[in-house]
Amino acid sequence: MREWVKQYLDRELPRRKFFQQLIAVGFTAASAESVLRSFAPSAEAADITGSPISRRTVEGTGGDLLAEQLIASGVEYVFGNSGSGDAGFYDALVDRPQLKYLLVPHEGPLAAMAAGYAKASGKTAYLCVAGMVGMANFMGQLYNAYKDETNMVFVAYKREHTEDAGRGVHEEVFDQDLVTAPFTKWRWIARTSKSIPEVVRRAFKLSSTPPFGPIYLGWNYDTLLRKGVRAEIISQEGYNIPMRIRASQKDVEQAARMLLEAESPVMIAGDDLFRARAIGKAVELAELLGVPVTGTRSVFANFPRDHDLYLGGYAPNMRFPRKQDVVLNIGDRLNIGPGGMRRRPMIPSSARFVDMRVAPRWMADTLPVDIPLVADMNEGLDDLIEAVRSEMSSVHRAKIEARRQEIAGFANGLREARKVSLPRSPQWDSSPIWPARLTAELEALMEPDAYVLGGGGITFNPISGKTRIGGVGAHLGTTVGAAAGVKLAMPNKQVVCLVGDGNFLFGPHALWTMARADIPVIVVVYNNKSYNGTADRAIGLSGNGGRMGTTGHMVHYYLGDPDINFVHLASGFGVSGEKIVAPEQIAGAWNRAVEATRNGKPYLIEAEVLRRGKWAENPWYPQISLASQRTRMV
Repeated sequence: MREWVKQYLDRELPRRKFFQQLIAVGFTAASAESVLRSFAPSAEAADITGSPISRRTVEGTGGDLLAEQLIASGVEYVFGNSGSGDAGFYDALVDRPQLKYLLVPHEGPLAAMAAGYAKASGKTAYLCVAGMVGMANFMGQLYNAYKDETNMVFVAYKREHTEDAGRGVHEEVFDQDLVTAPFTKWRWIARTSKSIPEVVRRAFKLSSTPPFGPIYLGWNYDTLLRKGVRAEIISQEGYNIPMRIRASQKDVEQAARMLLEAESPVMIAGDDLFRARAIGKAVELAELLGVPVTGTRSVFANFPRDHDLYLGGYAPNMRFPRKQDVVLNIGDRLNIGPGGMRRRPMIPSSARFVDMRVAPRWMADTLPVDIPLVADMNEGLDDLIEAVRSEMSSVHRAKIEARRQEIAGFANGLREARKVSLPRSPQWDSSPIWPARLTAELEALMEPDAYVLGGGGITFNPISGKTRIGGVGAHLGTTVGAAAGVKLAMPNKQVVCLVGDGNFLFGPHALWTMARADIPVIVVVYNNKSYNGTADRAIGLSGNGGRMGTTGHMVHYYLGDPDINFVHLASGFGVSGEKIVAPEQIAGAWNRAVEATRNGKPYLIEAEVLRRGKWAENPWYPQISLASQRTRMV
């Protein structure tokens, strides 16, 4: 019956045929006519507007309405952590297998998995968090989603019954939505069951409109259980806002002339390019102008790393080019770097600055802009490419060709130096494995179009142009869960997770979901028995004259004694794996991991790697034991 109604309202089932089917299942003629009259307003609306937008009225529980709207909003996966307050929604999922529920046994990796899916697919992720107590576990990854501008909608129900609200009952937190305020674009508590579909549509619209970001929704648990509720379910297409924004033609032409006249321009490629799937157009513009391309700390790899014009990380003072007279930013937020300690201007004050972004929030925020170009990346790049072509003269072409050859020579020299210098290092054949060798070997073994996620101090700067998905948020525990989400979004791509041991320990629970749902990811844990990145930064902050720097003694970084067995830990979650300690073991372990993923199973490789720094061979830490505490108490 429900399917017939949908087909009738979607104009797929003629009125006469629908009437005949109602009669066939026992309706009287008068009853069938009454049913048809009740659907007349929706059918007439479709006739009048001719709109492809699907609209229908659904009656059921609040959970039914939520599930139906999620389907209409294009949701395929629901990322969830068990909470009794979602009982009405779980009820609705029983009869809707098209909503695939992925259970993750902790809110941190749950959010990371949803974020990885959103980043790789471009779709808005939907996840359920177990009320305020679950949201407390979720906040670190919510911070990452905010920093990474990840499009996700999450629900953390209010545990109290609607009629008990305000009485301080079990798990009630006043102003629960405000807890999320620093990290969300929008937040809302739905007060009635009927309003749930509407706020869901609004949340998906806001999350997927640049600048992207997480949206919080909440409702008292009983609103999902309430029966006999009627509400309109509308397809999300009616609420999407295509951001096909174009900058003014005058500004585009001025930017083109500035770039053509520049002697030493530099391009910065940012995350808006990956999100808009516009990297190819950025390559076209860079080649047209013969301009070196750089990047800052970003979520994605936004330009091919093996391209002749790619130089690596951007800095206001670079070895090459030594002078920057015009800087062109294409879609980068130009955030302050790691640790928030940048004291110098991001762009040299002597350079002219052209800034193209899809959202103006961070434009002219701390940096003055000569030409701001607010534009969709595809539309904006099309316009700028056309303007450059129309303004280009033979003199420009000769200058650009000479500059391009100079840049290519420098960039290829850097790549060649890296290839040659790594094997010459005295640490190349060391055991435990030198991290740089492990990364280089894995890079060579991966499929050319692999998706690579790195976290916890693991540097992955491939020369082969593989797709990288990371993050700029600093909360640990993202990488393993995010890799599972990326694999869900890209089932036909090889997905590899490179993660430090300290980072891994913040979110190993995602391994269980990988094993349960057959999500074939290769996880490589770089185990140096330490929070090595934290040690580096702490030494840097305290200075060479500090006690840590002079003695090499640190209380906060060592993860040995007892040593953590990551292979056993993975086995406890249902994931097979092995440990390697020498370079000659890398290829064999990798082949076994690939074989496991071909059979639909995840696989973990624990690699024992070298620590670095003066504290590397002297893991000092204070000896605090229960015995010593007893002595003190006595």
